[in-house]
Amino acid sequence: MINVNLKKAELSDKETLGNLLQFYIYDFTEFLDLDLNDDGLYKAYMVDDYFINPAKSAFLVRIDDKLAGFVLVSDETILKENQGGKCIKEFFVARRYRRQGVGKEVASRTWDLYPGKWEMKVEPTNKPAQRFWEAAIRDYPNKQGFRKQGCNINGWNGIVFSLITYRV
Repeated sequence: MINVNLKKAELSDKETLGNLLQFYIYDFTEFLDLDLNDDGLYKAYMVDDYFINPAKSAFLVRIDDKLAGFVLVSDETILKENQGGKCIKEFFVARRYRRQGVGKEVASRTWDLYPGKWEMKVEPTNKPAQRFWEAAIRDYPNKQGFRKQGCNINGWNGIVFSLITYRV
């Protein structure tokens, strides 16, 4: 049995989160045209807001006390029916821990933290992420409704998964 721990990131975790984001962005090069900078890194993802804005939270994932990923949560939903809810803005599990139920467990624990409306946006070319979110939502017991839809809103064109979670 894998011991999954989801812990809210603190300001002292900012560099660690930034490092993990490099692996996340690297994974995205399979679906998007992203290039390395001259210093051998991808453009930095701005994480400061996740430590100062109360509407945003960063969480680190650990497996048996080993760093294994992160989740970025915000209130930046794009669908009108999900206003006032939460969005999993970014979600990353290191390759070593994929296909072992870790991602589903992390998603479930994240949804449990904030019962209510949720959105997850996925690039249309990222078929593995679409399959993951469909399975994670399907297997999550504390939900009402589930929608997958394509949309082109506010300059973002892709897939949006929506659900409503509740406490048991």
